[in-house]
Amino acid sequence: ESNDLTTAKDLYVKLSNFYEEQGLWTEYELIIQEMFDFAKQHGDVDFEAECYNKLGISCCLNGNNTESLANFSKALELNFLQNDSIAVSNSYENIGLVYKDLGQYNKALEFQHKSLSIRECIYHPRLINTYLNIATVYSLLGNDAMHFHYLKRALAHSNSTKIKNSQNAILNNELAKYYNDNGQLDSALICYQNVVDFSKEDGWLRGMAVGMGNIAEIYQSQGKYDLALEKHRESLKMSLAINDCMSIAEQYLFMSVVFNLTNQVDSALFYASNSLLKSEECSLAKERQNALQYLSELYEEQKDYEKALAYNK
Repeated sequence: ESNDLTTAKDLYVKLSNFYEEQGLWTEYELIIQEMFDFAKQHGDVDFEAECYNKLGISCCLNGNNTESLANFSKALELNFLQNDSIAVSNSYENIGLVYKDLGQYNKALEFQHKSLSIRECIYHPRLINTYLNIATVYSLLGNDAMHFHYLKRALAHSNSTKIKNSQNAILNNELAKYYNDNGQLDSALICYQNVVDFSKEDGWLRGMAVGMGNIAEIYQSQGKYDLALEKHRESLKMSLAINDCMSIAEQYLFMSVVFNLTNQVDSALFYASNSLLKSEECSLAKERQNALQYLSELYEEQKDYEKALAYNK
C-alpha cells in the first residue's frame, strides 16, 4: 500500500509539472485540487505542503502575488510542523521570489538569506539558485559589488558540482547581465544564447523566452532594430503560450521602445499601454512603474503634456 501511495503521488507531481510547463493553468489547478484531496484523505502533511507550494507557483506566474504569498506561507507553516529543513528552505526561497516581484527588495533579501542559511549547511541541490536569487536582488538595488560577490559564489559552486540545465540557464542569464552592464556585449550575447540552448534542452519555454528577450535587447542597443523586434516577438509568443505575466509585460514595453526608436509612435503607445495593463493585472510593481514612466515620456515627445503629466504623477 505504501508503494501504491508513493506511485500515486509521483504521478500527480509529474502531471502537475507537465501542466505548469505547458501553461495549462485550468488543468493545473484542477489536478492540484485532486492532490489536496488525496493529501487530506491520507493525512499526508508533507504532500499537503507541496500542494500549497504548487498553488503558490500558479498564483505567482499568473500575477496573483497576494494569493501566492498566502499559499507559500501556509506551506512554510506545515513544513515547520514536520521539521523538514529542506522544504522550509524551499518555502523561504519562494516567499523571497514573490517579494522580489512585488518590488519589496529588502524583504526578498531577508527570505533568500534565510533559505541560504539552511542550504549551505546541507549542501542543498538548489544552493546555486539561492546565490543567484540574492545576486539578482542586489542587481535590482543597484549594488554592483554585492551582485558580483554572489555571482562569483554561484560560479564557484557550478565549477565544483554538476548542475541542471535550468540552473545553467539561470547562471548564464546573470553572467550575461553582468557582461552587458560592463559593456562586454559579445560575451553577453554568448551567455544569452547559452540561456536559450540550455532551456531548449529541457523544453523550458520560460527560460527560452527570457534568453530571446535579452538577445533582442542587445540587438536593440546595437541599432539592429529589425533583429530586435524579431527576437522580442519570439519571446512574447513563448511567454503568451505559458501566460508568464512578468515576461509578457516586459516584452510589450521593450517592443514599445523599439517602435519608438523607429518612429512608429502609434505602435509604441499601443505596446506601452499593453505593458501597463498587464503589469496592473498581475500586481507587478517594477514593471508597472516602468510602463507609467515610459508612457509619460512618449506623450511628452508628442507634446501631449496633459497626458504626460498624468502618467508621471
